[in-house]
Amino acid sequence: MCNEAPPSRRIDPVTPLVFLALLGAVLGLQWGSGAYRAELAGHPDEAAHYVTGLMLRDWVAAGLPASPLRFAENFYVHYPKVALGHWPPVFYLVQAAWTLVFSPSRVAVLLLMALLAAAVALLLYLRLRAECGKLIAVAMALLLVSLPIVQRFTHMVMTEVLVMLLSFGAALVYGRFLEKPAWRETILFSLLAVLAIMTNGKGLALALLPPLAVLIGWRWELLRSVLFWFPALPVAVLCGPWYALITSRSLAMAGRPSGEFTRVAAVENLRLLAGFFGWWTCGLILAGLAVKVLGPLRRGRMSGPWAALLALILSVWAFHSVVRAGLEWRYMMTAIPPAIALAGAGARWLADVLSRAGLRAAWAAVCVLLATGALYAWERFTLVVKPSDGYPALVRELLAKPEFRHSVMLVAADAAREGAFIAEVAVQERRPGHVVLRATKMLASSTWSGRQYRTRYDHPEDVGDFLESVPVGLVALDTDPTVPWRPHRQQLVEALRQRPDRWALVNLGAYPNSRLRVYRLAGHESRPAGKVRVDMRPRLGRVIESQ
Repeated sequence: MCNEAPPSRRIDPVTPLVFLALLGAVLGLQWGSGAYRAELAGHPDEAAHYVTGLMLRDWVAAGLPASPLRFAENFYVHYPKVALGHWPPVFYLVQAAWTLVFSPSRVAVLLLMALLAAAVALLLYLRLRAECGKLIAVAMALLLVSLPIVQRFTHMVMTEVLVMLLSFGAALVYGRFLEKPAWRETILFSLLAVLAIMTNGKGLALALLPPLAVLIGWRWELLRSVLFWFPALPVAVLCGPWYALITSRSLAMAGRPSGEFTRVAAVENLRLLAGFFGWWTCGLILAGLAVKVLGPLRRGRMSGPWAALLALILSVWAFHSVVRAGLEWRYMMTAIPPAIALAGAGARWLADVLSRAGLRAAWAAVCVLLATGALYAWERFTLVVKPSDGYPALVRELLAKPEFRHSVMLVAADAAREGAFIAEVAVQERRPGHVVLRATKMLASSTWSGRQYRTRYDHPEDVGDFLESVPVGLVALDTDPTVPWRPHRQQLVEALRQRPDRWALVNLGAYPNSRLRVYRLAGHESRPAGKVRVDMRPRLGRVIESQ
């Protein structure tokens, strides 16, 4: 049985070594995945997160110009993948601070993601080491960073890992608050909750944590304390205006809650959470639930830290079973660290059972962990490879050609690859440099989620006239046949075919993984680029143009 002593706050000499080991494991998985060589196309949102952080970093590096909105508009015209306003700013502030100290390169930002993932694992280790032993604590931390879903989002520039870190930290703090209510804990929980909510809307699940933790931990007396109610104030003051005034349109995308969605989502989200681990680890989680929740409840009431961790799991599950943002694996990621903490408690219990049967305590723990590792490796572990279409090298060669120094570019692909192309141009050149246009925005229109789609032009001839009117000097066309082609891309292909005397394929190096073809408008190099206008009426109420 796990020792009920609270986890030690003292940093012993082993802790830095554990963190370095965890960081090394994350970096090794990133390297093996090819993340450092791949473009930012692992998810349609990845390039948007990166480019938004890059814009904020450049604004600070430029000396905080007097008109941040004008700076952002000009940056968007050049690199139209900025998403500040669709998502809150904390992740971009973290990214900007990091890249100002180091560099805005893909390698540097992926190192930041590795540090965030290792920090989550370190918190898990610190939570378990006193109760379950250092060996089990390290093993559970390694299990966390090796989960395929955690690998996937550590290999990308996404908000999920930071939300997971802040939410897990908030739950750990609230566990201490349940044991000994004090202003320090409630203020720290409030701060972590605000940061999580202002990183991504998924952080709003923390609003459910305090009432659920009080219910599970049977701490009804806290309802009469101002300390319990205090976190609502900073969350309302600091997060409320942003969500009410800036991201209300984004929240509306989720749609209204419905009983039918909740019924389906409640079951599906449990299935998704269980699917992260496999049957053996799920068995350890259930054992930990019995040891740390059901047993203590039968005897009176459970400890505050375990009540808060279970409350975090239930909060994430309930929130995403009600909010109609969809059913995706990533929405349940925040529940992973507390679930693995329960698995650690289950592993300790099983080791104690073997110890009482006659096996030495240390060997009992080793046997349990060897069985856990072997079964997890057989059933769930895989090295998540981040595919690459060769965009980094291709863009590097394209930017090295002096004749294209001032060319306006248009990229036509799916949402993820358009963003990846824009991000590569932005990071590889001195900003602001080229104006890069997105075919999905210039030749068509739709909502952020792709709804209400329509083409802006009726015929391919009109598309060709638009390209030459700017003029668009380079068209980067992704020819991947496995991605559905929307009508505007078909129109673009036909426009290029109709004018073979005007459009020629650029001779670039061999990139076997790339289906990107670049076409050059003959003679555009001698023509000055006109004003480029981008329709931002759906979000800003006006059309913006290049400076």
